[in-house]
Parts: sequence; C-alpha cells; structure tokens
Amino acid sequence: PGHANLFQTIIDCGFLSDEPIKVGREEIKPREFTLKVLRPLLTKGDEKDIGLLIIEVKNKRRAIRYICIDYYDEKNKITSMARMTGYTCSIITQCIKNYPFYGIVPPENLGMDKDICVFIKNELKKREIIVKTSKLD
Repeated sequence: PGHANLFQTIIDCGFLSDEPIKVGREEIKPREFTLKVLRPLLTKGDEKDIGLLIIEVKNKRRAIRYICIDYYDEKNKITSMARMTGYTCSIITQCIKNYPFYGIVPPENLGMDKDICVFIKNELKKREIIVKTSKLD
C-alpha cells in the first residue's frame, strides 16, 4: 500500500528527470543520480519472489474475487514477476492476432469475451499459473 503514491512523489519532485541540473560545479541528470542511489537497495536480497494478485469485481448483482499466487520457478530460474507479466503478455498477444476487430484493442475489450478469458486462463494454467475464483459475501 502506498507504492504508487510514493513513486508519484519521486516523479513530481523531479528525481526521474533527464533534464540536467547543476550540483556544485557538475551537471547531473536527476534520473542517473536516483538510479545510482536506488539500484543497490533494490537489488538486495533473494530473487526468489512470490507474486500475489487479488482482483475484486463488484456490481449490483454479484461480487467475485480472483486470486493468483505464483512462485519463483526454480527449474527455469524465472521470477514470479517475470512469469506473471511476461507469460500473460505473450498469451494476450496470441489473442490479439486472432481478434476479429482492427485498430487499437484495449485489454478490457478482450476481457469481455468469455472465450478469450477461458483461453488466457488455460494458457496460464499450462504454465502453472492458476487463477482461482470465489464469490464475495
């Protein structure tokens, strides 16, 4: 919680700007400085991660929760973050190539098609990424 607000503050303060600023006698790009400071902190620890995604959808008739928990792939040395984002992106790209409409395809449009949703879930399952569905009270 608060991650998005924290990074928005960092952006608003100019820490990710590529516009050089004068510091003493030197000119530096704030983005380069920020990366130099943060990189050692962000690469600490074990890359063996766990991914957790919880989505709750509510309307007047029903409420559903989707939960996906994924783990670092020991065999292939792939982080959960890479698995959950990369595999999903690849699967959705496969959906788009067969999508009957042209132009820009917002992901939410794909999500409205039941067959596409089933395809995405099945493809994720083949890669051992399971999305569980439950009703909310």
